[in-house]
Amino acid sequence: MPFDRLDDPTRRETLWRDMRVRVHTNISYQQHRWRILERRENVIKVISLVSASAAFYDLKNQAAASTHLTVGVALAVIVATNSWSLVFQWGAKARDAAKRVAAWSQLESEIVRVGLVGFDEQTLAAWEAKAAELEKDEPAANKYLVWLAESEARRLYPTIALSQVGRPNPHPVLAWLQHVPRPFLAIP
Repeated sequence: MPFDRLDDPTRRETLWRDMRVRVHTNISYQQHRWRILERRENVIKVISLVSASAAFYDLKNQAAASTHLTVGVALAVIVATNSWSLVFQWGAKARDAAKRVAAWSQLESEIVRVGLVGFDEQTLAAWEAKAAELEKDEPAANKYLVWLAESEARRLYPTIALSQVGRPNPHPVLAWLQHVPRPFLAIP
């Protein structure tokens, strides 16, 4: 008879919690990524709206001597910000992060539905396969957001040390980065 790694209740709980930590970390990471990318897209829209309003206001008041300079600067700002938005595709990346949150949340609801005592080796293997499928085409991770998501998982599951799951503790500089406003972080 092959060894069943779920025979030991402690091992069973550890495997279940490890899976919950993995899923929660990914959900949290994608939610943070989604919010940052949405904010960037919204900031671009506000900048474009304000710049366009300034340009149209100056065109309306053509008696002003600085009309051409103000209109030129406003149009340059509009072109630059919209070009950044098109090149980096923050809106599309935000929608992608939202889809990933939904997929990870679906896996989490399945894990919670089955529960600690209701899963077996095949169920665990199916969860791991689904998690690997979700992770395989994710974009490069932002170290700060990974650290933030893992910190949330540590608070949610205090009995699991994430270094045991295979994730090292973050660099001290990453702890300092929590004070940097999130829209300015580089998100791939």
